[in-house]
Amino acid sequence: MTRGRSRTNMKRFWKRVDTTGDCWNWQGFKNADGYGLLRFNGGKHLAHRLAFLFAFGTVPDGACVLHHCDNPSCCKPGHLWLGNQEDNARDAIQKGRFSHASRNVGERNGLAKLTKEDIKMIRARYSQGELQHKLGEEYGVSQSAISLVVNGRRWFL
Repeated sequence: MTRGRSRTNMKRFWKRVDTTGDCWNWQGFKNADGYGLLRFNGGKHLAHRLAFLFAFGTVPDGACVLHHCDNPSCCKPGHLWLGNQEDNARDAIQKGRFSHASRNVGERNGLAKLTKEDIKMIRARYSQGELQHKLGEEYGVSQSAISLVVNGRRWFL
């Protein structure tokens, strides 16, 4: 990525960055993982990658722009560095952001929608005759997820 380093584009970009703290946080739209995201030159781009482009002139194809600070919305050039997928995985492991999925069960799984208390209540209510699809609607999960819970195939308490 080398295109788009015009003064106008850079000015437009940096207007959306709060540069008052240690991290320079993106103030525009963020994706579900907290990374800044914006439309630029006809495509969607991650804000920290554009910050690196504007500061250093290029982001090689296939390169990852990584954060020393582990703050996904940070756009401060001094907090960013280039690496590859292997560097990204190694960095995540060293900083404790990545662990084997089998260790992340129940509430420790970052994608979990249910708590231990939810599981206990779901099992109790199901044993009293409540329907799985109704429980799923109430707890924001599918009927098949409720089935796995009530049949003991997920969430071992």
